Amino acid sequence: MSSDNGHQEHKHSENQCAFCTIASGRDATSLLHVDQSIVAFNDIKPAANNHILIVPKKHIASINNLKSHDLETVKKMKEVGLQLISGRLCKTVDELSKSNNRKERAYLMGFTSPPFNSINHIHMHVLSTPITTWWPKSLGFGKFIFRNVDDIIAKIESQQE
Repeated sequence: MSSDNGHQEHKHSENQCAFCTIASGRDATSLLHVDQSIVAFNDIKPAANNHILIVPKKHIASINNLKSHDLETVKKMKEVGLQLISGRLCKTVDELSKSNNRKERAYLMGFTSPPFNSINHIHMHVLSTPITTWWPKSLGFGKFIFRNVDDIIAKIESQQE
């Protein structure tokens, strides 16, 4: 059942939402990571050589619906994203973090802003660079549509003050 804050109980939304179906294990998608709060899997339409999606098990419609109590989930999504992309790029998390502070980023990690999100269940994209998809789709990973995970974490933390 939907609540006015954009959160839904998993059992009520899983029949309508592709990501709820995957998160509940009712889909044959091969999972790269699974724990109590999130799942990770390869994007079925990758925009880069490495394109991973990290999805909370709890249905949250979009980044606009994130609340202060979602902070730990988003931080966990970032942590798992770093672990997975570092393994794919054969670098340590520290090496990746240092290289991503430069102008030439090794990876992107973040969310597509509404109304440009493809599915109304938040999902964090973790992509190696360069983006290899066709031009119009690649715009979804530009600075006006794509929101870096660190910016989202900072926004949630500011709600707690």
